[in-house]
Amino acid sequence: MIRLLPAFLVLAACRTPMDSPVAASPKGVWIDYDSLLKDVVDERGYVDYDALEADREPLDAMVRYFAERRLFGSADERGAIWLNAYNAFVLFSVLENGRPDSVKDVDGWLPIDGAGFFLDQSYAIDANHYNLWEIEHERIRLRRLDYRIHGALNCGSMSCPPLRRGIFTGDRLNRQLDGQMRAWVNDPDRGVRIEDGKLLFSPLFEWYADDFSRWSGALSPCVVALQYADEPLNAALRDHEIETGCAMETFEYDWSLNVSPGPAAP
Repeated sequence: MIRLLPAFLVLAACRTPMDSPVAASPKGVWIDYDSLLKDVVDERGYVDYDALEADREPLDAMVRYFAERRLFGSADERGAIWLNAYNAFVLFSVLENGRPDSVKDVDGWLPIDGAGFFLDQSYAIDANHYNLWEIEHERIRLRRLDYRIHGALNCGSMSCPPLRRGIFTGDRLNRQLDGQMRAWVNDPDRGVRIEDGKLLFSPLFEWYADDFSRWSGALSPCVVALQYADEPLNAALRDHEIETGCAMETFEYDWSLNVSPGPAAP
């Protein structure tokens, strides 16, 4: 990433602002968006994009709301806003880019997979414009120092942790982050799975290994996952930790769009 810094600086001048034309009224905007998420996100955290596109006004209003507000409040309140913003901007960008088969299909200035989606496009919030990379790493990841945010951020892809069916709130953020980790770890398609008698982890555990070890105080991803795993996964993790010291193998990350396989759950 350090080697790419000059390219990022050049890219900053070439970003595409992703602004919503819908005027946002503070009254009810959070309630309407929370209700929309419950309607278009299914019980496994996948998205019914047909339903979202048919009723996208609450999302557009939420994007405009972020553009018109400065962030105040406690650390948890600000953290909840940034998490909500990231996930909302991903949904907004998917629609604005014509619902690509993969977020990596969005063309960008840099010859890097995903650059068009995560680096080139910027979003107004807190009196500035940020791309998704900056929101994730600078405004969320390195400010909260909480490995649980990796279970709360959804990048619009099938292997991303489940998208929450509702908004994050400052007063419930700690419980919500625990809930997201639990849902993610126990999801065999996106978290940790037992396959042919061996454990396979999401690549996120490898990509952000320092976060999981340093910020949790745990020595291995097994110890982290054990806090949230149900049986029989919990027993498999304990055995794997004892037998191998948690030698980590990962499954292949699926970057195709996180489309719900069926109608959103009622």
